[in-house]
Amino acid sequence: MTELAAAPAAAATDRVWTLARRHVVNLALAAILILAAIPRFTSVNWDQGNYLQPDERFIVMVTTAIDWPHSVSEYFDSAHSRLNPYNNGFTSYIYGDVLIFLGKLGGNILGKNSYGHVHIAGRGLSAIFDLITVLLVFLVGRRLFGPIAGLLGAALLAFTPLDIQLSHFYASDTFVATFCLATFYFVVRAVDRNRWRDHVLAGVMA
Repeated sequence: MTELAAAPAAAATDRVWTLARRHVVNLALAAILILAAIPRFTSVNWDQGNYLQPDERFIVMVTTAIDWPHSVSEYFDSAHSRLNPYNNGFTSYIYGDVLIFLGKLGGNILGKNSYGHVHIAGRGLSAIFDLITVLLVFLVGRRLFGPIAGLLGAALLAFTPLDIQLSHFYASDTFVATFCLATFYFVVRAVDRNRWRDHVLAGVMA
């Protein structure tokens, strides 16, 4: 009777271990991403809104100054678009539109769209994009050199101090890194598969 009772339990244990071995790479990647997220989302408001990073301070000023256009035609009218930093009292802006558009949108969603608050949304987005970069490192490494190389690359980036630091700034660094690596990834896929969607995605990311 005891042996009969133990048999189903042993079979269930075997199934669990078989499933774990089959998905060990995915489980390891999930663990890396979770561990990477912890320091990136810790102390988001590390400077208490004093903007000790000068680029971030300027980006926050631009983000709070711009506003959404009333129509698509107004957006494409660069001389009058309210999303154009040059129409909001700034004579220079070099950090890219996607950064401030996403920051503005994040601020609207969180209700933190004013100076002294919008950086919370911006830094959260920076951390998210940095996590996407960690994932992309895995995907590129796996495609070029295998899953072990992908996991190693992702783990190294996940715990790189400079990368963790940059994810705490509402600045262009993490955003640019994500789009650059995404472009490279889809170019590699396009070369391997020659599928039109990979070519399109590479162009969109670029």
